[in-house]
Amino acid sequence: MKRPFVLFVLFVLCSGAMSQSHPVFEEGKCWSVDDTLWGEEVLATSTFVVRGDSVVNGKSYKKVYVTQKEDFKDLTLYYLGRDENGVAYIYDDGIEYCFFDFNLEVGDEYISELGKLASAADDCKFVVKEVTTIETQDGVVRKCFVVDVYEYWTDAFEPGWYEAPYPFMFIEGIGEAHFGLDVDYCIGCTGGGVTKLRCVHNTNGVHIYGTGENCNKLSVDAIKGNQENYGIVYDLQGRLLDSMPLKGVYIQSGKKYLKME
Repeated sequence: MKRPFVLFVLFVLCSGAMSQSHPVFEEGKCWSVDDTLWGEEVLATSTFVVRGDSVVNGKSYKKVYVTQKEDFKDLTLYYLGRDENGVAYIYDDGIEYCFFDFNLEVGDEYISELGKLASAADDCKFVVKEVTTIETQDGVVRKCFVVDVYEYWTDAFEPGWYEAPYPFMFIEGIGEAHFGLDVDYCIGCTGGGVTKLRCVHNTNGVHIYGTGENCNKLSVDAIKGNQENYGIVYDLQGRLLDSMPLKGVYIQSGKKYLKME
């Protein structure tokens, strides 16, 4: 009687491990993305950093900052991000968008809100072409989705859906394989302005994806160590604030301050 029970427990555990999802937005994780000319010459490198929490309409988000400076003096809030049941969302300018649904299967298609943000087309459609897995440099096996992209143009010579010259590839916990977390990119670009994901580091500053060459390693401790340089402040609950408060108690560099009107 014990063997069936043991087998059942093993089945449940294995099923749980196989269905485990890997969130995109985790505290301290960072991405380095190159803006290139013709996919070769690097014009600028942007680093995206997940740091701090925010609550909007009762939903908990992580804050995503961006900078193009190695000293991280000009961290700017880019958007908010969250993961729920295998779906990654971003919140920007008062609207929540689906970044990507990692529950999709081959043949699934949908109008991509993410594509709309990045394109001048009337609509962008994602069609899942292939679902596989890859093992990233940290030894984690992640789902990988190859997605064909179509744009609908009404002002074209023949209005209709036009396929981008190359597919997108979304990876669990990584984002898109070419632009990472960036939403300011050009769908189907093959010339100037091509975005190339250089690398991704996890919450401990360990390289997990990409080339890893000349990549800024930015962990939570590194951000704390530089917070005096760019004025990062927290409220008494330890939540990262977007700006210096006009009044009240706040925390900066591990010390409490009281600001009066």
